[in-house]
Amino acid sequence: MATNLVQNGDVLETVATGAVTKGWLIKRGDIRGIALNSATGAGAALRLAIGGVWTVDKIAAASTSLAVGGKVYARATGSAGRQKVLGVATGVVIGTAWEAAVTGATTAKVKLHSFAI
Repeated sequence: MATNLVQNGDVLETVATGAVTKGWLIKRGDIRGIALNSATGAGAALRLAIGGVWTVDKIAAASTSLAVGGKVYARATGSAGRQKVLGVATGVVIGTAWEAAVTGATTAKVKLHSFAI
């Protein structure tokens, strides 16, 4: 067996750039992940789950609905790298809609890609 494995790649160990609440979708470089812990401020340890299907915050504005299997995009929504998802082609694809989410919905089920495509 190879001996150069660092970790299985399901969790990114990083630091917060501001206060983070557990469960937020967070951007680090081109990677998006779900905060597995809360962080009190910049420099605090932060663990991000990479991949998997998650319920995430969605932008509720007009024309932001998601169709099952459709591309999901993310947009910054404040400090500390927090993101919310939408179905409008803005930025990069970060995942696939696992269920439909209508305009006005504030959450969506999304299968995250391990990196932006």
